[in-house]
Amino acid sequence: MDAGGYGLIKEDFEKKPQFYQSLKAFQNGRVYVLLPYIYYVANIGTAMADAHGAGKVLYPERFKDIDLPTKADEIYTFLVGVPVYKEMARDFGQLMAPF
Repeated sequence: MDAGGYGLIKEDFEKKPQFYQSLKAFQNGRVYVLLPYIYYVANIGTAMADAHGAGKVLYPERFKDIDLPTKADEIYTFLVGVPVYKEMARDFGQLMAPF
């Protein structure tokens, strides 16, 4: 789930828990937070960090050596010159945190 809308989804979840609990992803604990990569423009670095996060969930053996905060900061540093994962996590939550 896109962290940009996390608050709205959490609010809706509290109003209609039966709806969300009827979804297999929620039943199986397979709902994760992705950092928002489209705000005013597409943030390619965040999309790449999100892709690594998805890879850790979908292909855990292939991504077992990847530390998401470290990888995100490598990507951000390469693209924008500074590591900004801590700020992103502070504002939106940890990448791939369970809902």
